[in-house]
Amino acid sequence: KLQDYEAFVTNNSPTLTEYGLSNDDCVRYMRLLSLCSLAAEHEEIPYGAIASTLHVKDEEVESWVIAAVSSGLLSAKMDQLQQVVMVERCAVRK
Repeated sequence: KLQDYEAFVTNNSPTLTEYGLSNDDCVRYMRLLSLCSLAAEHEEIPYGAIASTLHVKDEEVESWVIAAVSSGLLSAKMDQLQQVVMVERCAVRK
């Protein structure tokens, strides 16, 4: 999950440079994968839970759900009035 990645980077900061990785790209991918992990555990996810898991503002939740759907990682519907994401299916992380 994202928090594990952030802890890894804190303790191993030269590793990204060593492998030519962009921290911004890695954080983006980890947010998408963390969203998939959350979706695998819940059929309905409140926006607040997503924001907390992804370390983003509540206003950014919808764009992350759209990114996951566009990437084919997630099939879901957003209820903007209730501020929940209803998961239909998600890619399984191994």
